[in-house]
Amino acid sequence: MKLSTRSQYGLQFLIYLGRHSGEGFIQLREIAEQEHISMKYLEQIVRILKTMGIIEVERGAKGGYKLAVIPSQINLYDVLLKLEGNLQPMACMSSEESCHRKELCSTHDVWKGLAQNIQIYFGSISLDHLIQSGVPTKPVEVLYTMSK
Repeated sequence: MKLSTRSQYGLQFLIYLGRHSGEGFIQLREIAEQEHISMKYLEQIVRILKTMGIIEVERGAKGGYKLAVIPSQINLYDVLLKLEGNLQPMACMSSEESCHRKELCSTHDVWKGLAQNIQIYFGSISLDHLIQSGVPTKPVEVLYTMSK
């Protein structure tokens, strides 16, 4: 699985907002300049994040963006899933209907286990963790389970 720059920049955007919470609305131009992200690309990312309800938007001269939710309530899995559209390790795992060989596939359970571990890992990291110091200091226990 390879995440796109959309996820990288989306997280940078959210971290910036989190580190400047309490300062009111922050203009997108400021964030783009400080984070070295194209304004046009950041506008696309913001449109996606707005649909999650985790950022507030205020139009006008004193407008901008700020977090609508406290950072500890925002987990990476939800953000990455929204930005990427799919976090499945294999295309055939996107939906039950897309895997026509599931019963014959020797690796299906491996990909299913990986998908579960991706969700557990990213779901255990909050935006607050990233704002404070990065990933949690205590590693998340990731479990691999195989169906029999």
